[in-house]
Amino acid sequence: MSEAQHTPAPWENAEPRHPGGRQEEDRLIYAVSDGNWLHIAKVYQYQNDDNCDANGTALANACLISAAPELLQALKNLLNAEVFAEGEGIYRIANTDVDGSAEAVKLARAAIAKATLPKPEPTTEPH
Repeated sequence: MSEAQHTPAPWENAEPRHPGGRQEEDRLIYAVSDGNWLHIAKVYQYQNDDNCDANGTALANACLISAAPELLQALKNLLNAEVFAEGEGIYRIANTDVDGSAEAVKLARAAIAKATLPKPEPTTEPH
């Protein structure tokens, strides 16, 4: 398995420290490395003329984003488990579609692909 292409986990979410110009529900996604905050993203509350994020969408989005590295690693671990190589477990499920589980494996693979950088295309030298 290749090295992570993103800021290593864990990621956290918190209210931004500087209140000026922010909405109360805004969230900051960050990681801590060597005692320094590494800002990853800012999640703004959803609002329009009729809605001020009364249902906590910004917090829910921030929680999902901050869990992304662990979710990605869990999917990779699941699909790379030893039982997969032995033709049991995930491999059997993916090839027999037990209770729709093949679709879950397909979705897991698609999520991993979406969350990782594409592998560079091999380049060929002109002759």
